[in-house]
Amino acid sequence: MSAQRALGPPIMHRPLGADMLRWLPSVVALAAVLEMVVLRVFTRTAIHIPGFSRLRSVYVTISETGRVAFYVAAVLLIATLVLLVSYLARRGSFASLAGAAGIATFLSAAVIARLRDADGSFLGMATVVAVLLLGPWACGGSSRRSRIVRTLLVTAFLVAAMTSAGQPAPIDLSARRAWLALAAEMLAILGAIAAPLLARTRSRSALVWGAAIGVLVFATLIANPWTVKILLLWNLGLAGYLPSVLYASAAGALTWTVISLFSERRMTSAVGILLLFAGGIGLHSTYQTGLVLAGLALLGTEAHGEEAPTWDGEMQPHRRDTHVGDIGRRARTVPATVGRALPIGVLEDRRSDRQSHRQGSARASVNHQHPSRTR
Repeated sequence: MSAQRALGPPIMHRPLGADMLRWLPSVVALAAVLEMVVLRVFTRTAIHIPGFSRLRSVYVTISETGRVAFYVAAVLLIATLVLLVSYLARRGSFASLAGAAGIATFLSAAVIARLRDADGSFLGMATVVAVLLLGPWACGGSSRRSRIVRTLLVTAFLVAAMTSAGQPAPIDLSARRAWLALAAEMLAILGAIAAPLLARTRSRSALVWGAAIGVLVFATLIANPWTVKILLLWNLGLAGYLPSVLYASAAGALTWTVISLFSERRMTSAVGILLLFAGGIGLHSTYQTGLVLAGLALLGTEAHGEEAPTWDGEMQPHRRDTHVGDIGRRARTVPATVGRALPIGVLEDRRSDRQSHRQGSARASVNHQHPSRTR
């Protein structure tokens, strides 16, 4: 038995970026949510508050905080997408390689669009290709319950990307865009309402928080529907065609899901949902599109059983032996030959077998010399 077989699979050194991928998406999600609350919501509504001009210094301070959060999220998002490409490529399966190609396609298109000042249709087409390639990874996995949610979310973003893909068409493009936008919005709302299927437990505190957020959103929509729906359109790409109760239910369900996932210590799925929420379904910027792609990739990672934070040389999770007996059994080794090793337990078993064989031989010889002892 060779040393590798005797000791089990070796624990390799973590590859470059593996540790960063454990915490970097969480920082991106935190910065993106802060940016959305401050820049996309607060700065657009605070100017309409009567008498708020007297608090200009407070407004400037809060706005600068949101701007810094945006820069942090944008820079770290690029690093996260690059690490996700490396991770998916190292996985080696068809779905992971396709997902890596999809994210790489989006990154390349974003660079080309920036350098050549391309129009939105070029980036929209690249986004459609990226989502199609990332779809098998994001929708795969063994969990059938969560696959429903992930499929709805992937389809919603794909349909939303199709609204700006391709060259501008003459007359019927506006009608086609309207129908695609409505379909994307319906799919996104259904996916958000079904999001609790991602959770494995039903936390009572998560249910209370989800209900509270749902009631708050519903009351806000009833009190001032125009302002809230404009914010939904600007921030999340939702036009507000559907009844208000559906948007409130979606907000409550997402809150319930995120809190439940955090309580279950499933950080990958929780961060993925937050990134999807911060990105929305509208192609408002490459930044928001990148947030959604990162969120879909993380949801697929958790669905493929990659929640464990331990990595081996192939960027795949590896179970470490945490049992004391397993650690001791691996540690107690002695060299047998060059390049080989045997556990002490195996040597002790062989010694006991030899001693038992010797004792049996001695008894047989004694009984043969003195037959009366056997009677």
